[in-house]
Amino acid sequence: MATPEFIKETLKVESAEVALVMLKLSHEDWADDIRIVGNTSAITSGGELYEAYGVSFAMPSEGEAVRSTITIEDITRVLASSIRSVLSDVSIEVFVVMSSDVNTVELEVGTFAVTNVSLSNYQLKMQIEQKTVLKNNMSSNTINPTDFPGVFLL
Repeated sequence: MATPEFIKETLKVESAEVALVMLKLSHEDWADDIRIVGNTSAITSGGELYEAYGVSFAMPSEGEAVRSTITIEDITRVLASSIRSVLSDVSIEVFVVMSSDVNTVELEVGTFAVTNVSLSNYQLKMQIEQKTVLKNNMSSNTINPTDFPGVFLL
């Protein structure tokens, strides 16, 4: 849920505040998580260094499964080789902070699984998905006096 200050700043026509998209990619084979911020310079948030990249992220739409695409521009060889080195699922945490207070998370978008990766010389495009908790339809029961007479005793 977004904080009231974040909503107030994003609804302004003009603002000196900048919303920064932060990404934390995790995998069990990596010695450390990969931390990325959509900014022109690296920042430290929560005592962790986030490397600056061009990040394009559309908020996921709601549906059977929450899906979205993240594009990271001007990637380095280190980032590309880290992504290429894994064969199992990569987890990605997405959240937003304001430029004036990078230690306060204004909006937690969620944790997603990277389902598809496309790499070019300078761009990394990831399809992300967050599975719904309730995948199966819920069955329903009708309680009536014929089938459940004990429920209707006075």
